[in-house]
Amino acid sequence: MLRHFVKRELLHDISLLQLVKLDVSDKKNWVHPTEVKIGLGAESVLKVPLSKEMLASAASARSRYRMHLEEEKRKKMSDVQGQKRKAAEEEIEELKKSKATLKAVTNSLSQDADQLAEKAEGKAGTLMAQLITKSNTLRKRHREKMVELKKVEAELEKRATELRYMPPE
Repeated sequence: MLRHFVKRELLHDISLLQLVKLDVSDKKNWVHPTEVKIGLGAESVLKVPLSKEMLASAASARSRYRMHLEEEKRKKMSDVQGQKRKAAEEEIEELKKSKATLKAVTNSLSQDADQLAEKAEGKAGTLMAQLITKSNTLRKRHREKMVELKKVEAELEKRATELRYMPPE
């Protein structure tokens, strides 16, 4: 409806949001009443006198609506930030669980390798060679898991730093 009362030059390539932001209290933006064509029986709208109070009321309503839109935008941005923060916190928790699991696995591999090496000391021949081979295999897996653990720790530190600098909800 507002489009019928604003000059066509101002409406060219204008969105609804820009139309709402348009200052309708400025008389230079208005169409002359004789140029308004809004439909059957609507010409009586043109007979309503535009007083200063009505213009002030329209301007105040426009500013209230603009504030409402800005508040909605802030809420939406806050919700998006909250979701990002929650996702980051969940990812950090998963990384912490992974880190704890990897630590337990590396400790277990190290202990098993040490036990096999101690058993091999008391044995001779092929049994000793088998035990040392198993011990070395466990030590190799221990080193691989330690590399993986360091990667998880680095990722955890990176994510924690990102979360620290993320704006609160």
